[in-house]
Amino acid sequence: MSMLIKNMVINLVKARKTCVPILVWLLLLFSAPGFGAVSDNPDSRSENTAAADTAVFDHMVTGFPLEGDHDLIDCVACHVGAVFEVLPTQCEACHDGISARGISLSHILTTASCDSCHTTTSFSDSATMDHGIVGNEACVTCHNGSNATGQSASHVATTAECAACHTTVTWVLVTGVDHDQVLGVCLSCHDGATATGKGPSHLSTSNVCEACHGNTSWVPAVTMDHDQVNGSCVVCHNGLLATGTGSGHILTSDVCEACHTSVAWTPVSIVDHAEVSGSCGSCHDGVVSAGKTSGHILTTDMCEACHHSAMGWVPVMRVDHTQVTGACESCHNGIIATGKHETHLVTAESCDICHTTNDWASAVFSHSGVVNNCSSCHNGNNATGKPATHIDASNICGACHAISGWSLVVVDHSQVNGVCAGCHDGVVATGKDATHIDVSNVCESCHDDAGWTPVTTVDHAEVNGVCEACHDGVIATGKDAGHLPTTQACDVCHGSDDWTAAVFDHSAVSDTCITCHDSVTATGKSATHIETSDVCEACHVNADWTPPAVDHAQVRGSCASCHDGVIATGRSATHISSSDVCDACHTSTAWIPTVSVDHAQVSGSCADCHDGIVARGKGATHINASEVCEACHDNFAWSPAISVDHDQVSGACESCHDGVIAIGKGASHIVTTASCDVCHVTTTWLGAGVDHSTITDTCITCHDGAVATGKGAAHINSSEVCEACHSSAAWSPVTTVDHVQVSGVCEACHDGVIATGRNATHINTTNVCGACHSSAAWTPAITVDHDQVQGSCAGGGCHSLPGGHINTTNVCEACHRTNTWEPVFTVDHDQVQGSCAGGGCHSLPGGHINTTNVCEACHRTNTWEPVFTVDHDQVQGSCAGGGCHSLPGGHIDTSNACEACHRTDDWEPAFRVDHNEVNGSCASCHRLPSDHCSTADECNVCHNVNDWDETSQDC
Repeated sequence: MSMLIKNMVINLVKARKTCVPILVWLLLLFSAPGFGAVSDNPDSRSENTAAADTAVFDHMVTGFPLEGDHDLIDCVACHVGAVFEVLPTQCEACHDGISARGISLSHILTTASCDSCHTTTSFSDSATMDHGIVGNEACVTCHNGSNATGQSASHVATTAECAACHTTVTWVLVTGVDHDQVLGVCLSCHDGATATGKGPSHLSTSNVCEACHGNTSWVPAVTMDHDQVNGSCVVCHNGLLATGTGSGHILTSDVCEACHTSVAWTPVSIVDHAEVSGSCGSCHDGVVSAGKTSGHILTTDMCEACHHSAMGWVPVMRVDHTQVTGACESCHNGIIATGKHETHLVTAESCDICHTTNDWASAVFSHSGVVNNCSSCHNGNNATGKPATHIDASNICGACHAISGWSLVVVDHSQVNGVCAGCHDGVVATGKDATHIDVSNVCESCHDDAGWTPVTTVDHAEVNGVCEACHDGVIATGKDAGHLPTTQACDVCHGSDDWTAAVFDHSAVSDTCITCHDSVTATGKSATHIETSDVCEACHVNADWTPPAVDHAQVRGSCASCHDGVIATGRSATHISSSDVCDACHTSTAWIPTVSVDHAQVSGSCADCHDGIVARGKGATHINASEVCEACHDNFAWSPAISVDHDQVSGACESCHDGVIAIGKGASHIVTTASCDVCHVTTTWLGAGVDHSTITDTCITCHDGAVATGKGAAHINSSEVCEACHSSAAWSPVTTVDHVQVSGVCEACHDGVIATGRNATHINTTNVCGACHSSAAWTPAITVDHDQVQGSCAGGGCHSLPGGHINTTNVCEACHRTNTWEPVFTVDHDQVQGSCAGGGCHSLPGGHINTTNVCEACHRTNTWEPVFTVDHDQVQGSCAGGGCHSLPGGHIDTSNACEACHRTDDWEPAFRVDHNEVNGSCASCHRLPSDHCSTADECNVCHNVNDWDETSQDC
């Protein structure tokens, strides 16, 4: 029977979709067979259920029509436990993220009901956007390119205040641009493409629009920044676009900037006279501009005839005398202008009698009135005198010059002072020609001015150069045919005072001695002369014939034939014991020292001569040895030694075996300062025994696995500084470990086998020991590298919450960083236990609306602001209290008792209108419907707010 009742209830719910009265269904229920008892007839249960399912219930009568996707939902999904009457009808009452899917985190912020935008037909695809319900949030809150379409790539650069230019009614057709929101310069938009740019009639400027225009009032320009204007001033200042030159302006070109500046147009900073038209006097008249001063000389008004405006008005560049009025001396008085100088000829005549303004210096002077000598005036004072370059002469100018033709000079040599060369230098007058013999400039020593040519005599004291320069048989007599052959100059033997009495200079003879000294022409060799060739000059010199210098190349016979102690010097008493074959050791070109010694001619041992006195002995660098030279050396080839007899050597091995005198230690020899014979012996050099106490280098120098045994394969990874751990006295075991020399990580050794590893009480970490410990001081750890710690902060007995910590879990790392523990880098509210206001964390800030401390009712911990919702159950006081809600623009005139009409969970539309809170008459809200009778009365004359349809009277 229980199953039957359940099916009946379900069918009853479904039957509400029709208009069958509930009483009929109740009668059917109670009259059902076996009601109140369990029926065992399955056919009966099936028949009753099938009958009930055929009924249809009209859900429209509930005020909540089942449309769209809602019609596909099973009734019991909403009517749990057969609850019908109290179910809510607002979408968000179910779509709260618990009962049914709610708004996502990315949903736009709104308090409007879901069905303001969505329909049940297709929730996402059929949504329409009523921007009037969004509230006061900025457009960009949604239109950010994620939640909704944001600014396109081609959008002008602006702030995020979309509503400053756009409206929700017509987004694309911007009604007005709020330039305060626009970023960048004007040209970014006003380029003629995005927005209107400069028109064709705009004056030529840069593109910095804002330099002149303001975005609040574009026309006219608020200011003019002339730095942005291209071209000259007159392009604008032409009397049309902008003020041009006035009627009282001086006559100039249109180059305004030549005189004016855009910074300070008036007064003019400077006048560029190159741009001024007309004469100076048109401005400089004492009215428009300064004119001539009272002290100015008498002239016309042609200022520019003397002054130059570009180069500097004062002083004048020149004086145009055609513009000057009055006599010369009215200015040239020594005050205004230069007057007659002190040496001027004394005269009372006017200047222009002799001078002209065209060429003042070339005065026209009549000498016909002069009766005195020229030099009486032309003395360099009264008139031009002789210039500095004039030849040295008397002051009788007329002796050479004529006043009718001053430059046509006829020289009267009787008036000339000084030597001939004073004038005859090839510049002032004709000088010596190119063929003249080389002489001094004392012309008169040979020439006579009465008869210059031919020369009367030659004064050889004035002649320069050698005799043969003239005495060549052409200019003057030269050497005769019988003259001795010589290339010497004549004056080597001859003198100009007595030519024939020559003094013979053998140095001037170019032939051999025997040519003359042949015992016929001149004296030859005597009978006692040694046997030689006839080349006398090989031994003798004509400056001092005896004693001779012997050229042994010209001597015939052996050395001993002369060097016998009689004819020439023989062997001295100190000569080494040898034969008489001198040339076995000596040469005639360089007797001492001997070029070589023929030891076959020497008698005795090496040391008899090689003692450092008679002959070179052992050098300072010779090894320390006995005097038995021949024990090592051979006189056929002294160096290198043929062998070394170590019995003759004194001193330590290394005194010779240093790599220079003899072979030293090889490049691969171990480094030591010990004597060689500490390890080696001369009889058996190899197979040395090593004394480590004498070695000065490091172990690895030898113990490299090649020279001597090196580190084994099982050796720990370390540097080559063996002695840092080992001792040569006792190599194994190591005395200590110098961790500076160890390569690799600690755990490569400290693994509990090779060396001590981590103990059992060590915290749970990786094996990277060096992250926390130092080899210099292992305990305590110098730092803790939390990247090596395994597990959570609170795990392993490391960290626990300190006193005063907020109530949280032990997941420290959710808020703290291991490298910077305080302050926390974030607060993971999922780890916080208790409410926001609990534990002394959060409290209401100043200015917060009056609410309870249940922060989480409105705020999210991951996005605190703005609030994701307002739970009005937590708000204390009225809607209008606490500065929350106020009547929006367009709201009907009411009191601030919002809750009288609105619900906090469903603000719009108002669930009712409490007319007690409405101010004003009914007509301020209500309009007469179309079928209402015509009346001018107020609504409340007939109607009352409690029962509107009950009218108190008829129209």
